[in-house]
Amino acid sequence: MNKDYEKRRTILLGEPFSTACTKLRKIILFNLLIKYHENICFRCNKIIENIEDLSIEHKESWINSTNPKEKFYDLKNIAFSHLHCNHLNTSSLWKKGWKQKSKL
Repeated sequence: MNKDYEKRRTILLGEPFSTACTKLRKIILFNLLIKYHENICFRCNKIIENIEDLSIEHKESWINSTNPKEKFYDLKNIAFSHLHCNHLNTSSLWKKGWKQKSKL
């Protein structure tokens, strides 16, 4: 792609184009969750009220599954949560030795 074009998009948006696209996708997703009343946290069952709190997470660990790639993209394994609820869950997994159990 033309470097001048990339530079112009960055200047106009005030950030790299890929960053702006990621933010836009999150705004669209959050608005759809609200529209369809799906903005409920998987972990605490409370309403996710702010886009800054929105997190996408896997219900079950994909890393330790028999087919990690399939588990990662399985939409039935995807949930929405508060960022802090997701972080607390991930932190507790690490404390329980999840890091050592991974098949890396």
